[in-house]
Amino acid sequence: MKTVHATRSTPTRRGHYALRVGYVPLLDCAPLIAAVELGMCERNRLNIKLMRQPGWANIRDNVIFGELDAAHAPAGLLLAINAGLAPVPAHCVTAFVFSQQGNAITLSKRLYDRGIRDLADLAQEAKHRREGEMVTLGVVSRYSTHAHLLRQWLRQGGMKAEKDVRIVILPPMQMSQSLAAGHVDGFCVGEPWNTVAVAEGHGWLAGHSSTLAPGHPEKVLMVRRDFAEQREAEHLALVASLFEAAAWCAEPANRNDLAAMLHRHAFPALTPKLIKSSLASEDAPIFHGPELHRPAPAKASWLVDEMQRHGLLTAAAAVEAHPLEAFRPDIYDLALSQKQPALIA
Repeated sequence: MKTVHATRSTPTRRGHYALRVGYVPLLDCAPLIAAVELGMCERNRLNIKLMRQPGWANIRDNVIFGELDAAHAPAGLLLAINAGLAPVPAHCVTAFVFSQQGNAITLSKRLYDRGIRDLADLAQEAKHRREGEMVTLGVVSRYSTHAHLLRQWLRQGGMKAEKDVRIVILPPMQMSQSLAAGHVDGFCVGEPWNTVAVAEGHGWLAGHSSTLAPGHPEKVLMVRRDFAEQREAEHLALVASLFEAAAWCAEPANRNDLAAMLHRHAFPALTPKLIKSSLASEDAPIFHGPELHRPAPAKASWLVDEMQRHGLLTAAAAVEAHPLEAFRPDIYDLALSQKQPALIA
């Protein structure tokens, strides 16, 4: 397939610009859903078509090939695309960080029932299993923070990924089901899927991203560079809308309403009560805070360093990724300033 380049959009009949924005059902997609439901996008003359995706490979391909104009995506996935680790060459940028933290490591109740209580116990379990029965752990993408958070956690227990345990890639929504079926012994994933596994009795929490990497950047708004250049006003309006929505999501008083929104758009099979419980948990994402949303160069550098440290990105690929060019604080600052260009009908 050929890459579809961004083109100038045309207004809808109401004079608003239509954008197709993708997301994967996780708590940290909340600012996108709230921006639409609360009318922030509408006020900025954006007509957003929310497009739910099953996993990060779908997000990657649909952004690259132009089926999505923008997407909620792991920051590391953006860097991997720019490094040439995608089906076709592409260059993406981000001007907005959705959240911090929000991940956890869950192990199966089967392990718990066999006396596994901590990393030392898991290391002994991994050591005594035969080659064909390796401890198997799931992550959502080779290039997401989950991949290096899990490897960091394993190293703390003296284990090496791919040598002492097997790591497999699964969509977030399949994690709890795979744990229940015995396909994996554990996983590192974003909320609410850790809370779901615990609530269903299939798992227990063994590690938290809030302690492994406090304040780490998580998801970003990913767009193709040509979209950012050719449709600047729409891009700026989307960033401004997300900033306002993220501040709303961070207020504890709004959890009931936010849980209801997430139930409608992201987790129809979960109860609002369970979603609200996840939003209040230790592993919930941090939605808003000073400098949280600004895609500062230091955040890109941290991601690249972590990916290289854990063998997820070679030195050559890191150079190719141009991380400091992919994270665009200049666009973020413009979106939040009074100099934001008005959309022209």
